[in-house]
Amino acid sequence: LSGNRLTDVRGQLDDLPHLQLLNLDGNLLCDVDDSFQELRDLHVLNLAYNGLRQLGNAFQPLIQMRYLNLSNNQLSSLDEEGFVNLTRLQGLDLSGNKLSTVGSALEPLKGLVSLNLSYNSLVS
Repeated sequence: LSGNRLTDVRGQLDDLPHLQLLNLDGNLLCDVDDSFQELRDLHVLNLAYNGLRQLGNAFQPLIQMRYLNLSNNQLSSLDEEGFVNLTRLQGLDLSGNKLSTVGSALEPLKGLVSLNLSYNSLVS
């Protein structure tokens, strides 16, 4: 589904509970909250090059997630609870956003082996 003009995927993926890889990069998504509620087997999610400004609790159901690409969006902050259930996450790409701090949002990611925060506005 990459490189399209999708603006919303809420309810569109609910019939794919065994989906393991989802590539939504290069679309026009600004908000993905409640978009992945039924994708409990998802391992890889690519949301790069969209217009995401906030994440909310969009990823809480994704307990099997291994790799999450959020690069080149418009994220200026991370929700403190946004990654709370992603304990199996190994790779996270947040490069090319507008983050000035990450706070404690990354604390639940105990299994993380790769983190890309390049090209942000980090001050702490």
